[in-house]
Amino acid sequence: MKRAKRIYALLGVLAVICVITFLVVRHEEEQENIRNSGEVVLEVDADSVKSISWETETESLSFHKEDSWLYDDDTAFPINEEKINELIGQFEEFSASFIIEEVSDYSQYGLDDPELTVTVVYTPEEEDGSEEEKQTFTISISRDPEEREKAENSSEESESDEEEEITAYARVGDSKIIYKITSSSYEALMAAGYDDLRHSEVFTASFDDVTSIDISLEGSDYTITSEGTGDKKTFYYNEEEISIDDFQSALEDMSASNFTDESPSQKEEISLTLYLDNEVHTQVQIELYRYDGEHCLAVIDGESVSLVPRSDVVDLIEAVNTLVL
Repeated sequence: MKRAKRIYALLGVLAVICVITFLVVRHEEEQENIRNSGEVVLEVDADSVKSISWETETESLSFHKEDSWLYDDDTAFPINEEKINELIGQFEEFSASFIIEEVSDYSQYGLDDPELTVTVVYTPEEEDGSEEEKQTFTISISRDPEEREKAENSSEESESDEEEEITAYARVGDSKIIYKITSSSYEALMAAGYDDLRHSEVFTASFDDVTSIDISLEGSDYTITSEGTGDKKTFYYNEEEISIDDFQSALEDMSASNFTDESPSQKEEISLTLYLDNEVHTQVQIELYRYDGEHCLAVIDGESVSLVPRSDVVDLIEAVNTLVL
């Protein structure tokens, strides 16, 4: 009987050893599937991209390219072409610092419910210069879950001047491979929100397209006309030639401090209607209202858009007064 008990005990110990050995071997195998990389994950010519869309926890955005980039939900949306091209440029040579293969648990990398999913449609070019059929890739991005939770729960501002190091991961399509990406790639992609991709400038058209301007200021109305085309125009007020440079600079330099959809509730400071030699957008109306001591509210074509520095509006008013008084 005692012998049988010893045998059972030894079998129990052996079973435990086998389990431990299996776990150790499995861990080592998993460790072997994590390796340094530096390899290029995606390589897409920015000029070949036809459309791009992304989805976050708070918004979904999609854009397509014709002669220029257009927002699918509103083709009049003033897209900042430079910013969207910078975003697409991320995929011209998108690399990883290391890769993790044969992943079974995506939650430990935050990729079971990614923070960001980007879909790109592009048309590769053949060696003979012809275009292939359209191709699509989808990439999911997330920050390390524990690191993200810690950052979200932290209420204290960092006293360090050093940039925060972010651990982030990417997954292409349904691949079982996870890529660790750089902090800069993560931040660049996560910063591609609705407001990030719109023009900060109040006047987004080309001033070369302006043919005439109606101005309302302090209860008086003024009209500026022009002759000529493009940058060779001559501007007139009351049939007298004027120099438009200061007005143009003040208008083009006026930019958003931040965006808002608040309705105006205070006095209008100045209103402009600019008529354009443009088949798509023939005119733009800009109304500027008092907001507080430091800002004015900009209303474009009847919609509240942004708060702008009051000093910018004062510069514009002074430029108008120089022209008409």
